[in-house]
Amino acid sequence: MLERAEMSTELAEQALRLCAALMNFWEIRGYFREGQSFLERALAASKKVVAAVRVEAIFGAGFLALVQGDDARAEALLEESLALFRNIGDKAGMAKSLRILGSLAGERNGYTLARALLEESLTLYRELEDQNGMAYTREDLGQLLTSQGDYARARSLLEENLLLYSALGKPYRTAYPLYHLARVFFLSRNDPAKTCAMAEESLALFQEVGNRRLIAFVQSLLGEIHLHQGEPAKAREYTEKSVATFRELEYRIGVAESLISLARVESLQGDLAAARTHYEESWRLLRERDAKELRAVCLEGLGVVAALQGAPAGAARFWGIAATTRAAIGTPMPPVYRVSYGRAVAAARSEVGEVAFAAAWTEGRTIPLEQALAATPPQELATNAHAPGGV
Repeated sequence: MLERAEMSTELAEQALRLCAALMNFWEIRGYFREGQSFLERALAASKKVVAAVRVEAIFGAGFLALVQGDDARAEALLEESLALFRNIGDKAGMAKSLRILGSLAGERNGYTLARALLEESLTLYRELEDQNGMAYTREDLGQLLTSQGDYARARSLLEENLLLYSALGKPYRTAYPLYHLARVFFLSRNDPAKTCAMAEESLALFQEVGNRRLIAFVQSLLGEIHLHQGEPAKAREYTEKSVATFRELEYRIGVAESLISLARVESLQGDLAAARTHYEESWRLLRERDAKELRAVCLEGLGVVAALQGAPAGAARFWGIAATTRAAIGTPMPPVYRVSYGRAVAAARSEVGEVAFAAAWTEGRTIPLEQALAATPPQELATNAHAPGGV
């Protein structure tokens, strides 16, 4: 059909409608590249098709570009879809474009913009009395608030979704708030048994429909949960599965995040070389995205490894940069990591001495943020804070 779409407006419209109908399939099964290719080809062949039909494909292509980490392409397509939805007066379309643009802004650490976009989306969904749309947006707001450390508000929004989906008899949809609630509980050190139970229930539901991307996210979380429960072998099993799945899906931000989880496990097990390798791979992937919070997390982990490898001053530089990053974007370290981090910092300070440690930390804090985050390879930060071509 795509081959013949350029020859007929009717065929081009059919191709666009078919692609739009396949969006859920491509997302759930993880066929992001295939879906993006089909949508882009259909759009290229359908310039004369009415905007009301084209806009759904434009939105779908933007969403799939976002999932694949092509933020610039995603933003362009989503902004185009928002403008078209506004022009044709489609409030439902406006709401979903605003929601995904809000998620993108959050990923780029623009939390003020993200919140404004998501609140506008939520207002439109309320006007439309769209329960599903309101739920999706509450979920996105919940994730944003989790990053900002507002766990109580995040929990409230996510629990509202859980009650809604349960009342509507949508067991698969409950998998999403269950996963995000498990993250909130884990990060805030709240009820470990319930945390694990919610994550496992979420995993089972995602496995029922074969949503591999979300399966991998839950596996990464379960790895962290079991690590903090004193079960490193089980933690490693989950995190390795998560990394492998994200690699198969070519979902690079997922690979970067799960590598951090795996490196944490390896660090605790004393496999410092592997931990450093995986932190550094994550760092390289994160350089492709403006994901400053994850970069801070990665630097904090690299600092722990550097300290354990006998480089306490280098560790202090990593931590200084990470602290500056967190302060700049307003994302405090989650409570679950603070105790072990505090121990690592205290040990490094004791080893190198208060004066030298403070000097190294300050040096890290004073490195220009963009210069620091562009450093490659990251070990340059630990050994030479002003190395040519890096930091």
